[in-house]
Amino acid sequence: MLWNEFFALIPFFFSLWSTAVLPQRGSLAITEVRDRHGERIGFLDFRAGVKPLPLREIPASLQEVILLAEDRRFYQHAGIDYPRLLSALVHQEGGASTITQQWVRLRADIPRRWWTKPLVMTLAVQIENRATKKQILEAYLNHIPFAGDVEGIGAAAEYYFGKNVSALSPGEEATLAVLIRSPAGLARVDRRVLLKGLRNTLLAKTQREGLTLSQNEPLILLGRRPHSTAFHYLEQLARVTPRPAPALLQVTLDLNLQRQLKKNLKEEIDRLQKRGVRHGALVVMDASQGDVLAYVGSADYFSDDAGRIDGLQVARQPGSILKAFTYALAFDQGYSAASILPDTPGAFRSGNGVYRPRNYDERFSGPRRAREALANSLNLPALMLLDRIGPHRLHEALLSLGIPLKREVDFYGVGLTLGNAEITPFHLLQSFSSMPRQTSWTSARWLMSEPAKIHRSPLKADGAWLVTDILKDRHARMEAFGERTVFDVPFEMAAKTGTSTDYRDNWAIAWTKHHVTLAWVGNHDQRPMQRVSGITGAGPLVRASMLAVHAQNTPEAFTPPESMVVRPVCALSGMSPGNHCPRVLDEKFVTAGPIKPCDWHRETLAQSCDPVGGTQTVVATHYPEEYQAWAHDHQEGLESQVSRLCQNPEAVLAAAPSGDQAVITYPIDGAIFAMDPDLPLERQSLSLRMSGQVRGVEWEVNGKRYPSATRLDWPLERGRHVIRLVKEDKITEEVKILVR
Repeated sequence: MLWNEFFALIPFFFSLWSTAVLPQRGSLAITEVRDRHGERIGFLDFRAGVKPLPLREIPASLQEVILLAEDRRFYQHAGIDYPRLLSALVHQEGGASTITQQWVRLRADIPRRWWTKPLVMTLAVQIENRATKKQILEAYLNHIPFAGDVEGIGAAAEYYFGKNVSALSPGEEATLAVLIRSPAGLARVDRRVLLKGLRNTLLAKTQREGLTLSQNEPLILLGRRPHSTAFHYLEQLARVTPRPAPALLQVTLDLNLQRQLKKNLKEEIDRLQKRGVRHGALVVMDASQGDVLAYVGSADYFSDDAGRIDGLQVARQPGSILKAFTYALAFDQGYSAASILPDTPGAFRSGNGVYRPRNYDERFSGPRRAREALANSLNLPALMLLDRIGPHRLHEALLSLGIPLKREVDFYGVGLTLGNAEITPFHLLQSFSSMPRQTSWTSARWLMSEPAKIHRSPLKADGAWLVTDILKDRHARMEAFGERTVFDVPFEMAAKTGTSTDYRDNWAIAWTKHHVTLAWVGNHDQRPMQRVSGITGAGPLVRASMLAVHAQNTPEAFTPPESMVVRPVCALSGMSPGNHCPRVLDEKFVTAGPIKPCDWHRETLAQSCDPVGGTQTVVATHYPEEYQAWAHDHQEGLESQVSRLCQNPEAVLAAAPSGDQAVITYPIDGAIFAMDPDLPLERQSLSLRMSGQVRGVEWEVNGKRYPSATRLDWPLERGRHVIRLVKEDKITEEVKILVR
């Protein structure tokens, strides 16, 4: 066994000799990090979770007491303390390892065996030849292991005493020096008497060395985690900073903003705990250069095991936030804010089967203008829109915006617009810099000295501006979010929310002319929240962030494109208003406005409408064919309208709007449906509908006749089906559908 271990160490020894433990002179130096205003954030040593300190900031008295306890002749020997080693051999006791040798074992994780001692001593001598004593001592003091994963004398001072190293008393300094030998054993409550005795023994030795220390201090160990305002930020900075790093880094972070946002996040998570929310993350970027101004990966780094997870770097489903890109691409394809989209039931193919979406309020509202649909985050219009322009366009755009989608477009299907892909908050933040920038997007810039990283956007300027204009329109979103929302601020700000399936993740993103902020709340273990939406969860965080960013200066308003024009439209059809449109409003267009006059609202001849009978002309809404099924179900069909307009349930149309021939309004030819495996077969049916002169017209499905009716609930069956209208044994219309 001994020889096996020895031979196993041979290749490790040679690799170690030339790399890890034998640094070039100066490479043990600590990198100091300062924010954009010059205020110190912390230090880097490229090890997550370590809070290193330069040797100059560790009090000389603390250095001396540690050297007294661990290596009194540190500054005299060259890696091996021969008198101490000889004494240990004569008395057959341990404790002859110098600080340099201890550093070798710490860095290389060499097992403590008698036969590894020559290897450790050899490497220690090599280190002494390549680094200064101060460099070695600095590295050692910053990597001494204490309780759990608390490393370094600075972290230990905060953990055990809740103090900075510069504020330690003589007794506390001696306690840390004693704990180095056995932190897990000596810090136990039942060993406090022993620890205090060892501390006082060391204090007595220091008195003989001429230091004035007290042996009467009470021994109190807090065991409290160190606090840091930007722990996750420093960890991420260590990952992206090129090595070797300089002694000083000035970064783009604004430490004052960081402190404020961390406080905001902590307060918001505390408020939402009763609704099942335990974690969150928050970030702000200056989209002009990509400067990361604030980076809060969790509300409390040491709150629990998940507090150390950087929430900005964990991929999750973003919900409806991606609708913004879907609409921007559609606007680039010729759609406008007045384009009409269907908020009606539908089924869509996706990589996981057939998708039947629903809206947040579980209702369908029929034809909707694109401005209304996006501002109120309606699901069906977004799906219909992506289905029309092609899911591949959104998939390619997200990749071009720096979002690393792991699957091909067929896997996501149209559900991509509702966020069925997993994306990290930080990637999403960078992609949304394309909204204020319009023609480009920017990667994160961490260092003040590095140039901005600007990339060409797959979106066009007009489309990005129009999405921004819609998502800052408080009147347009009033239907879903109410008259007053958390996004009402005293300056122009666009915002979008997103909530993943079963309320597992809640997002909000907002942007002004030059800044973007994103917030996420939820649980790292994917535990569902209690119906926390963007308005009640992440929304208040992005609002508070923007107010903090713009506390001293009001942001510029968004600049519309030169081609933008304002034209009146019919509020229902989105067309140029006609003489009978009941409601007209102004809409913004980045191309020519609507030309076709509205033909939805027109005069209709009705019978039994006046008190004496006969016919009378009324103005009614003639919905296009794709909306007639919805209109029928919502009592908005032409017959229902005429009955209401005439205040007579018996009122009927004098002439059918589609002529004498009955037509199938639902389903449309070529439609595809899917059986729901979670529902009993007897509860699954398809509502067949017809309009026009239906008297004497029968339904025929796969050759089987059904009585004349404007609506027929036909039991679903898998396979291909032929649906016909038959009058006097003659087929008047036919559609074919597929049920999977």
